[in-house]
Amino acid sequence: MSPHFRTLLSAAAFMAAASVCGPGFAQGGAANSLPSNLEHASLAQLESAFWLCDYVATNQGVTATPRAACRYVTEELKRQKFGGDFDRFIEWWRDNKAAEYARIEHAPRS
Repeated sequence: MSPHFRTLLSAAAFMAAASVCGPGFAQGGAANSLPSNLEHASLAQLESAFWLCDYVATNQGVTATPRAACRYVTEELKRQKFGGDFDRFIEWWRDNKAAEYARIEHAPRS
């Protein structure tokens, strides 16, 4: 993976998480604004942000992600999609990881 692509992925994960979390995240107020803003995120937004966070963390390490936002996105996705059931969440993650990573890897790069 090229360094340029890594930078783009890190930025994409940050922007996906910020778009779900709202303006407070981008301004550094993530800890205070995340829970209420996430309540308004669509499931599709949560999933998109989750997969970008997961992909970047896997390929570059968790320090390349907006950790607080990615943690909240993951927890909110688990709550909304799986009723908080960790085992169902992990099963879904395993079943979809390869396809989602391929989608990210083949997405048009600007």
